[in-house]
Amino acid sequence: MAAAPVAPTTQDVDMMADVAEVNEQITEVRERVARIEGQLPHLATKADLADATTRLERAVRRQTYWLVGTLIAVGGLIFAAIKLL
Repeated sequence: MAAAPVAPTTQDVDMMADVAEVNEQITEVRERVARIEGQLPHLATKADLADATTRLERAVRRQTYWLVGTLIAVGGLIFAAIKLL
């Protein structure tokens, strides 16, 4: 003898709707995580930032030395030109 099918109750229907909504949200979260993970290779690490900072500091120091050296040389040339006139 086969059991008669039981009609779903309102609680069953509500629970199935909730489960469907949760499944949709899980799908959306997975898509968002996939997009975020896709961006990770393009982001800088702490080591990358430390290296960039070091290189920038070196470049600024080198530029400052050149500027001061050039100013001293130009000042000397101007002083020598005035002295000769």
